[in-house]
Amino acid sequence: MKYAAGGVTVRAGEPATVEVAVAAPAAKTDTGGKRLRVSGWMDHPATAYGRWIDVKTGKFQEDHSMIEAARGALDDITFLSGIWMSKTRGVTWRVDSVPGFLQKAIDVCHQNDVQIFLGYSIADEGGMIGGRSKLFREWIHDPASTGLTPAQHAQDICDFVFDTNGFDVDGIAFDLELNGLKAEDADNFGLFYGALADLLAGKGKVLSVATGVGNVNNEASWLGLFRAQPFRLAKGHPNFIIRPMAYDNFALDDAAFLQWHKDIVDYALNKVGLDPGQLQLGLKISKNVHSQDQSWLPPPGWSERKCTFDTAGIADRCTNLLRPNGAGLVTFAGWGDFAAFNAALNPGCDPAGTQGTPVQAPRGGAAAEASSPQTQPQPEPEPAAAQAQPADQPPPDPPAQAQEQPADNAPILRWDDPRLSDKRKRLFVEVNKRIPSVEGTPPEPGKVNLFDGVAHMTHGTSCGLLPGVVMQRLGIHGPISQYATEGVRIEAQKMGIWVESDGTARPLPGDIYVLRYPERPDEDSVQHVGIFYELDKQDPQLGLIWVTADAGQGSHEVQEAKLVNRAMEKVDGVHPFLSGPKNTPGDSPQLRRIGGWVDVDRLIP
Repeated sequence: MKYAAGGVTVRAGEPATVEVAVAAPAAKTDTGGKRLRVSGWMDHPATAYGRWIDVKTGKFQEDHSMIEAARGALDDITFLSGIWMSKTRGVTWRVDSVPGFLQKAIDVCHQNDVQIFLGYSIADEGGMIGGRSKLFREWIHDPASTGLTPAQHAQDICDFVFDTNGFDVDGIAFDLELNGLKAEDADNFGLFYGALADLLAGKGKVLSVATGVGNVNNEASWLGLFRAQPFRLAKGHPNFIIRPMAYDNFALDDAAFLQWHKDIVDYALNKVGLDPGQLQLGLKISKNVHSQDQSWLPPPGWSERKCTFDTAGIADRCTNLLRPNGAGLVTFAGWGDFAAFNAALNPGCDPAGTQGTPVQAPRGGAAAEASSPQTQPQPEPEPAAAQAQPADQPPPDPPAQAQEQPADNAPILRWDDPRLSDKRKRLFVEVNKRIPSVEGTPPEPGKVNLFDGVAHMTHGTSCGLLPGVVMQRLGIHGPISQYATEGVRIEAQKMGIWVESDGTARPLPGDIYVLRYPERPDEDSVQHVGIFYELDKQDPQLGLIWVTADAGQGSHEVQEAKLVNRAMEKVDGVHPFLSGPKNTPGDSPQLRRIGGWVDVDRLIP
């Protein structure tokens, strides 16, 4: 008989044969001819764009030559000195100087098509157990006893990095080398990493975990930190990359060392069942450094160069092991010859930075599709007929795949145009977190409410709130970011970043604009401020519109921030005028002349 839902019933003592249908295993990603991820573990974000001349005095010299040489070859850098658990079991910076260098590191890396993963790292030296290690270990052993759930700590990490500090890193990378971890901790690690992977997936971000294995045929012999963070935790989370630290196994000779690497890859892909898109082998390029613990004794076979590869050794592993199995590469630690590594791993493949690559967590948020069991393209639905949108409703965004790639010489009109500067892209990260917001209403998942923690305005308009909050999130302080209306124009003029709307100048998405009073279009005054979102869009009711992101919407009782469709007309034949929504005390439906705008490329540091 065949098993069906609800079970089977047989007479006691009589034999029965039950046929159970077994689901076919999920299809693995086809990696043939596709780019595989090349990554580097490094220490401090400052490493991205320079070097320390004197660490004690803080003397630092900028040098972009290394990141520029790696362009097209290096997919990401993981900076291990990022964050860790705070003494109160929150989240804090692991090194105090990190936030002062991180934004510049992000900008420089992104300019060179390199992603940044921010490290969450705690490591014990030798047989010691550090204070922060003890704190984390006690928590992961028994989260309930601390009052902090794994899901809450995952949320705290996202809040700290993306919301509180506003750093648009591309992923969070764990390196937890703690003495005292046990196999029994794996369930709690699974809850923690799983929750964080899902939160990051919603933001188009990546989770990576540095772990490892010993003898693949004797799991009981593995280090506790490996048993607590097994490869299987990544299953079901396509944006979760496992990075085995495949070095420092000093007792092995070269042949056994190679076999161990082969065993790791086979174990991950064929025994655990990871997709190749979830695996990068960690290989060492820096010499070994002995422990600072005075009781430390070198393990058998230890030397400064044991288990460490030169460029030719890395290339050999790429050509003969990683490429044939579709696995990526991550090196420890510092700057290596990434061009040579990439040439061996990705011959004839797209360069780093290409949308839809690499196989491991591809850019553009396609990780879920890359590892999906449905590897065949699915038929696209017929497009729905266009529906008119009233002037006071936000315009619907078409699906990402429906957006045409703009020609290089075409004007930049949309908030998501890839040609926008990194500064404008950072601005729109902050804008999109807060649009839409309704006063007193919980935000949508993954967003924050613009009005939370802000006193309700009984008089006047809240239109200055959105530009002000966004500027502050981007590190801009002073009078221009204090939620002003008229002050935006005055301060921008003082700063030399004001652009007058003279009928010939054109704004870009992200510029902070002002509208004059409708009855005084020729007077240099400000009635409303907002942020340009999309220009020169056709609306079936309004005709040519400009879309703006604005607070000051809704009613006096319940204020809102949202996208607004505004008809654009050159009423006097020269200057652009914008309409507004109806029945909105903080805005106006009348056509009002654009007074000018703040050039945010010159505003944002």
